[in-house]
Amino acid sequence: MQAKRKLLISKGWMQGVVIVGLCGFLLLGILAYRTYTDEPPIPSKVLGSGGQLLFTGDDVIAGQEVFLKNGLMEYGSIFGHGAYLGPDSTADYLHRAARISDERYDGSSDSARQQTVADFKANRYDPSSGVLTYSPAQTDAFKTDHERRITYYRAPATACNSCSLKFNCTDSDEGRLLETRSGTWIESELRRFHRGISLALLVLATLILVAEIFRFAHPHDREALVGLLLPLGLAQLKLLPSLKFQRQT
Repeated sequence: MQAKRKLLISKGWMQGVVIVGLCGFLLLGILAYRTYTDEPPIPSKVLGSGGQLLFTGDDVIAGQEVFLKNGLMEYGSIFGHGAYLGPDSTADYLHRAARISDERYDGSSDSARQQTVADFKANRYDPSSGVLTYSPAQTDAFKTDHERRITYYRAPATACNSCSLKFNCTDSDEGRLLETRSGTWIESELRRFHRGISLALLVLATLILVAEIFRFAHPHDREALVGLLLPLGLAQLKLLPSLKFQRQT
């Protein structure tokens, strides 16, 4: 009778791996549960200081659907959701809204900043009715920013001041400030990205057809393949102009 073969690793190591795995999955389950139970509420409607309707919960859901449907995670993050490959839109909006609020409270004095901080920290959400009410300053900031739809980007001051070409861009010591209309930027960049993928697939299909033309010797087969190349070529010619980067003024 053959002796039982010993394990390459001890039972203690196997038990440790099982325990660590179970604890890991338990932790993931707890985090997933907390994600759904502790998520911030979406108000049924958001009202201005005068009681006017600014937007509804359906608008928020529709915005989330657009964000996910178009894969905008690659273009920035909103409320912590995204790949951080672009600007943090939540922080950007809060910064711009705070600037507008400061102006409403008579500039950049300490009292104005304290009032702005108090406005943004105050919780005006009513859980019983699902209504969120903005302060007068927040209402003005939302209306101004919503109408302008402008996004600001500022280059890091250290990088900008150490650049030898700074005098060609800006005379500010706080970094160059750029602005773009966010709707136009998102639409154009997203359209260019998707059309670039389409063009790459069309080029790949063209190369495959060209290889097949040389592989088939029968004239009828070659004629059929050439006929398929024509619409592919026309589609590529139509997509090429849309990929050109236009300089914004």
